[in-house]
Amino acid sequence: MQPLLQAIAQRLDREGVAEAQFPDHKGEYWAHCPFPDHEDSTPSFSVSERGYNCFGCGRKGGLTALARELGMDASDTPAEGCTLESYAQAKHLPLAFLRQLGLETATAGRSPVLRIPYSDEQGDLLRYRRRHALCKPRHRKDDRFSWESDRAGQKVYLYGLWRWEEVVKAGWVVIVEGESDCHTLWQLDLPAIGAPGADTFKTTWANRFEGLKVYVWQEPDRGGATFVAQVRRVADAVIASAD
Repeated sequence: MQPLLQAIAQRLDREGVAEAQFPDHKGEYWAHCPFPDHEDSTPSFSVSERGYNCFGCGRKGGLTALARELGMDASDTPAEGCTLESYAQAKHLPLAFLRQLGLETATAGRSPVLRIPYSDEQGDLLRYRRRHALCKPRHRKDDRFSWESDRAGQKVYLYGLWRWEEVVKAGWVVIVEGESDCHTLWQLDLPAIGAPGADTFKTTWANRFEGLKVYVWQEPDRGGATFVAQVRRVADAVIASAD
């Protein structure tokens, strides 16, 4: 995702737009038309690396022209990568709240990355995960994330373990894929625990949820279906072994 497109996408009104449409499988970001004389009730505005097109009012053009229409200048264009500020804006979350969770901007080479701490039930640091970009890349492997000190044999952990007492107190939990859904649910004071990838949920984690009412959140994309299927396989295996 080029920096200008990233900056424009962060300014768009995407209320009511599914995650799978931001971007969709063609790399197009759908939102409400930003032009003040077109008040669309449904998202009819598409922007991608090829430019923009509103299927409601008919306006179309390139990214530079759209940036001018939005009142942007060169200083609005972020560097490649992911910063705490760009993440907060994209996810509509308060900066102060994310800082309380230990998130911070770091660097990987010349690019900024979002550094996300994973801690245990006592709040002791386990590992850091890095987010290198806000959006999934097109037509190639998803390389938005990496682990710090990713040496052979290092473990993968559930995200949010230091909030486990809140989960037990509530008596229920939402299991999600990744960190961002956790951040959104925690901001709403809802109990959530995250697995760091669609196919990472482990059988050894299942016993932790015994006695709780468990909900599994499915993202509206292929990874979401993979995640739910993986959690279901784990649950079925644990139930079968107990019989």
